[in-house]
Amino acid sequence: MPHQTVIRWRKVPKRNRSVRNSDEDPGSINRYEHPVLPRRSSFSRRENNTWNRITHTAMNPLTVDLIAGIHAGVIAQDGGDARVLSEAALHQMIFLANSIPDVYRRAAFALYSLCAYPPFRDGNERTAQSVAELVLGQENLHITPGDDCILPLIAGIAAYTVEPEDIERVVRDHAH
Repeated sequence: MPHQTVIRWRKVPKRNRSVRNSDEDPGSINRYEHPVLPRRSSFSRRENNTWNRITHTAMNPLTVDLIAGIHAGVIAQDGGDARVLSEAALHQMIFLANSIPDVYRRAAFALYSLCAYPPFRDGNERTAQSVAELVLGQENLHITPGDDCILPLIAGIAAYTVEPEDIERVVRDHAH
């Protein structure tokens, strides 16, 4: 049976509202507190239920604001519906992509995730291509503009015939 973490809640006295410490949240009236667990952004869960440190890279991390800005630019240029379909898919893609140290794998994962699990109503494929180019550009790598290797991959993702490993192989072959 796998080990399970048990959180025991303990009752703490009410805070005196007339005296507030600068490190406390002034609006908090929670009378219960729990032990501090490891931050999920710096740990990953493995199959054996142990916490392992993720090696973060020197690359600039992807953020929701960055990808939303790229998407807004794509929609402004090409038109379409700019509304967000699934913010959770976007957050999950960003969290996982930022934990990948290899630039090729990171670009391939971003391209695959934004196409396979669309966070926006329109422009997901164009945004995915722009984000992949941005990730490669952080390491001074670019896919040749005349090289149409990305468009068949995007069509393959939509048809469920392309896997992230296939995208990574193509990106490694065509990025210079």
